[in-house]
Amino acid sequence: EYERARYYYIKCMEDLANQVGDPFEKENLMLILLSQGRCSLYLKDIEDAKKCKEQFENSKGEVIRKKGSYIPQLSFYAAYYGALGDISARDSYIEKIYKEIEAGRFFLDNYGELLDFCNLLLENKKYDMLQKVFEKITPVIGQAGIVSMERKLVRLEVLYYRSIKKKKKYLEGCSKMFEMGELQREELMTVRREATELRFSLAEAQKKEKEMKKEKENLR
Repeated sequence: EYERARYYYIKCMEDLANQVGDPFEKENLMLILLSQGRCSLYLKDIEDAKKCKEQFENSKGEVIRKKGSYIPQLSFYAAYYGALGDISARDSYIEKIYKEIEAGRFFLDNYGELLDFCNLLLENKKYDMLQKVFEKITPVIGQAGIVSMERKLVRLEVLYYRSIKKKKKYLEGCSKMFEMGELQREELMTVRREATELRFSLAEAQKKEKEMKKEKENLR
């Protein structure tokens, strides 16, 4: 999965090179490099992650606090230094991410990095910080009304409650996750049904159009 994603990020880089004069070229380039770098870290390919980091640093200039650009950078750096075993640098970036979230400087399109950050805190047993992050991001993700997104967050909460031995909260989270799974299946069925109905409606419209054309030809 990550190998395939990385392949598409590389293809995006090639396409971006042909888009001369694109006003979002620099920002898109930075986000692609960070995403490719994260994929490489998941694949344990530190060398490629290092190349992405170097390319990112050569292209970005100063850090720009723009929608979707700062937390992804910090998140990648925390994961990168964690993979290198540089705990001091990793924790420094964890603290920076936490301050961004605490100040409300995050957006819904950062949710992938936010969930990765929660997972990083969970893996490193930074439970107090994780609880505060949950308090900040849960309302934002909940308001979006995207069940698949919310379910991923609840899964992390379940793992958190299991880790701190809160059995009641853990069981409540498991129940909620199951209910969301059922809701997700219902939503998927609704989408499939609507797609099928649309297909039949299109086929019916095409059939009527052919009949009308035939009637017109007969009237000539």
